[in-house]
Amino acid sequence: MTASRHLTPVEELFFWDDRPAYPCACFFRAEFLGALNRLALEAAIARTLRQYPLLCSKVQSDSAGRLQWLVSEEPEFMICWGQIAEGHILPNAGRIDLSAETGIRFYATCNGERSVLIVQFHHACSDALGIMRFLRDFLRAYHDPSATVPSDSPNHHRPTIVQSRRKRWWPPSRMPQALWRAWLIAHRRPLSLIPGKPPHPEAPLHEDYPSAVWQSLDPVETALLSRAASRQKVTFNDLLLRDLLLALADWRGSDGLAGQNGWVRILVPELTEKARSSPGSTPDAVSTLFLDVDTQEIRSPDLLLKIHGDMMAKKLAGDGDLLRLGAALDRRLGGNLARHVRANKCLFTTVFSNLGKVPMDGSEPSQSLRLDSVQGVHVVRPYSPVNFMVMTIAESLSLTMSFDSRVIQRAEAEDLFQRLLGKLRDSIENTR
Repeated sequence: MTASRHLTPVEELFFWDDRPAYPCACFFRAEFLGALNRLALEAAIARTLRQYPLLCSKVQSDSAGRLQWLVSEEPEFMICWGQIAEGHILPNAGRIDLSAETGIRFYATCNGERSVLIVQFHHACSDALGIMRFLRDFLRAYHDPSATVPSDSPNHHRPTIVQSRRKRWWPPSRMPQALWRAWLIAHRRPLSLIPGKPPHPEAPLHEDYPSAVWQSLDPVETALLSRAASRQKVTFNDLLLRDLLLALADWRGSDGLAGQNGWVRILVPELTEKARSSPGSTPDAVSTLFLDVDTQEIRSPDLLLKIHGDMMAKKLAGDGDLLRLGAALDRRLGGNLARHVRANKCLFTTVFSNLGKVPMDGSEPSQSLRLDSVQGVHVVRPYSPVNFMVMTIAESLSLTMSFDSRVIQRAEAEDLFQRLLGKLRDSIENTR
């Protein structure tokens, strides 16, 4: 293996966020109609990984103690065949230790008529959009070994960290709100979804890791949900976030979120157009926006308009540039990101990611292996034991909820998920 470059602050943040009890890893589950050919699968993965070097890299410290990537000259990866337990929809997966192994694993199973390929990857090596690109390129390589895979390299499409701070002008009407939010962040933590202390970060990983539930809306329901947002002059994400907050409040009951005096924070990654067009495994520009909602506002009839106004204001102000925030945080902490990342406190209540419309053009109907569905399983953190990921594939909205089975039983998780689906279908019915 050869050294390529040092980790960026954002990559280092995800590296230090990885703990034995809380792996900083995501999963993508692709289900196919047809049988996976083992030799063709291994050849296509090896060929595609050559274009995604961070996915087959390890991390080590240099002589000055700085973290750097070690890129394998030939792709190193592991495929576990048929090791998904009967009755399970995800494998029992361990933590990926980037200091000892490369940042990607594969699990495959085939019953003749249907096949499943599950990708586990460390978040420091890629993000969800990068893995969707990897899956797209893998399908191309699987079906056409002679096809050209887009080129990427260890130093290609790496972001330049901007050192200067953008000057901002705050309209007078937003000043009281901005000052109130600043006071909240400085003096009060957001509410955790589940009361009580989470498992210790150094505790053994739970045997049911990872845990998730998912379902897809059909194309008609997806189109009606989008129409519901348009009719109310809000974005699709605004509507999903409103229904998510309502479902969380209902799930916790009268003495839960809506009955407490506090605030909820939802972490919302936003992809810029530059990020969507970047060919690399990690987009150049990703914004991490935080939607802060007072619990007393969740039942307000103006909740949707409040969400829309807050999200639009943050986007227009340039809030949430993850690369800029990572660099600023690294400077402020004197290069010690680990101490901040591993702080024992609630930073956000839950995560909501929307990959948008994901083109998967590597699987044609005439081919023997056809992509049927894709689900993304998000990272679970100590104080945010439930997270959400959605994407639109073939005009159908795929909705996945990952959860920490140590603090939430599967029956409870399925109840929350069904409440969310119920809220989304209520929004659809209101447009008929």
